[in-house]
Amino acid sequence: MVAAATLLVMNYLVAEVSGWNRSFRKLIQGQPSLLVHDGKVIALHIAREHVTMDELQCSLREHGIVSLHEVALAVLEVDGTISCLKYDEIQPSAATHLARRKFLKKHQ
Repeated sequence: MVAAATLLVMNYLVAEVSGWNRSFRKLIQGQPSLLVHDGKVIALHIAREHVTMDELQCSLREHGIVSLHEVALAVLEVDGTISCLKYDEIQPSAATHLARRKFLKKHQ
């Protein structure tokens, strides 16, 4: 009984603190990680997240993607799933696409 009450109180406290503090929430929940951008695998992110190429290719096949060249973005979500977007699913304007490329080049 005491153990169950302790777990409930701890769960409540973690939920409350993560609601107040963004840094704590990021620590507890994690952040999505970009695995593929513009058809290119980001090897550093793949290694850091311990995702194998087989797992990535399996996820691409599940999304109906045959080749990496078709992938605009592949993201490892905080729940462990891999979200994939093909180029034909997104239609960025030229200005936002160029701005995003410049941002990514600065932060790689």
